[in-house]
Amino acid sequence: MKAVRLNDGTISAKEIAESLCFDRVTISDIVNRLVKKGFLKKTQDEQDRRRYNLSLTDEAHNMCQSVLCIEKRFEDELFEGIPQKDIDDYIKTTSILLDKLREMNRRTK
Repeated sequence: MKAVRLNDGTISAKEIAESLCFDRVTISDIVNRLVKKGFLKKTQDEQDRRRYNLSLTDEAHNMCQSVLCIEKRFEDELFEGIPQKDIDDYIKTTSILLDKLREMNRRTK
C-alpha cells in the first residue's frame, strides 16, 4: 500500500511487482484482496485500456496515517542515540544495495 500511497492513481500492479522484485501473480493476488477489503481502487487507464491504475480509498488513507505515526515513533526509538551522519550513511548504503538487487533481478528475467 505504501507504493500506491506514494504514487496514488498513477501506478499499476505490474509496476509494483517490478519495483519490489515480486512476480506479477503474487502482487495481483494481493491487490485483488485489498480491493475486496475496500482499501484499493482499480481504475482503467485512459491511454492504455489494458492497464489499471491503483489508488487508495479514504479508509486506506486514514489507516496509512495511523501507520505512519507508529512508524515514526518506532524509527525515533530505534535510532535514538545514533549520530545522524551514521543514520544517513546506513540509509544511503541500504538504498544502493536495494538498487543493485533490483538490477540483478531484472537481468535474470
